[in-house]
Amino acid sequence: MATHRLRRTVAIALIAGVVMSAPSHADDLAAFANHAEASSSRVDHRALEQYLDAFAVANSGRTQIAYSVADGRGHAFLEQYITLLGRMDPTTVNRNEQLAYWLNLRNAMVIDLVSEAKSPRRLGGEIGTAQNPGAAWVEPRVSVSGQALSIQDVEAILFRNWNNPNLIYGLYQGTKDGARLPRAPFSGETVNETLEELGRDFVGTSTMGRVRRGTLELAPVYERYGDAAFGGDQAAMLSHVQALASGRFAKKLDGISEVSFRKSKHRGEVFTPRAARAPINSGGGGFSGGS
Repeated sequence: MATHRLRRTVAIALIAGVVMSAPSHADDLAAFANHAEASSSRVDHRALEQYLDAFAVANSGRTQIAYSVADGRGHAFLEQYITLLGRMDPTTVNRNEQLAYWLNLRNAMVIDLVSEAKSPRRLGGEIGTAQNPGAAWVEPRVSVSGQALSIQDVEAILFRNWNNPNLIYGLYQGTKDGARLPRAPFSGETVNETLEELGRDFVGTSTMGRVRRGTLELAPVYERYGDAAFGGDQAAMLSHVQALASGRFAKKLDGISEVSFRKSKHRGEVFTPRAARAPINSGGGGFSGGS
């Protein structure tokens, strides 16, 4: 696995035509805050759409990937999409297009990680925790503008540049107790609305948490991203959940002032189909439109 990862990292650098340098600290990611607000360019995410159409299914309100079927050609196709996104300069598009770019890239990186896991149904070693993330979470998986970025780096870029706690719901974990994978790639035109919708869909589900003995027990993702999304303020986190809640669950939150967090079991969200549903075409990923 280590030899494969080294070869893949070198290959990314060669394809991108750049020298990769791993960010040493958060300041090295500051350049990604730049954007071109007047730009009308669009990033082409059709390759990710094709991958999801071919290998993902809706099951019990969740999007699950048939990793066993995607192994091989599908995995290589996804890695090509990741590499092509890395060859683009995300600072040349507007803020919403940029947000969709980072979310799609990050989720594709997580799908790639799960695809390579020894046991996609048990992902504790790959994901780890907020305090001690797994090695696969922090190792470089893509080169963007000459910088080797890990999943954790992309998450830092997102939370650093977008003050939006709904980001939590756009971050696929590959696990049953995380936010669900969107059925289609994010689009710059609707990215904020989609994040809001994903949040409202997640809040109130058994996956999100429950009220028990006067305390709101929350899914592990809230603890993992609590500092980044809420500055560690649990009152702000609770207010956020209350704002998204509706119906009977909203009433259950009346008078609640304490939160706690469930521990993740890191059970992978994997679909085992009888057969593949559709082939995928090569290509995809790039800019379209004017600037």
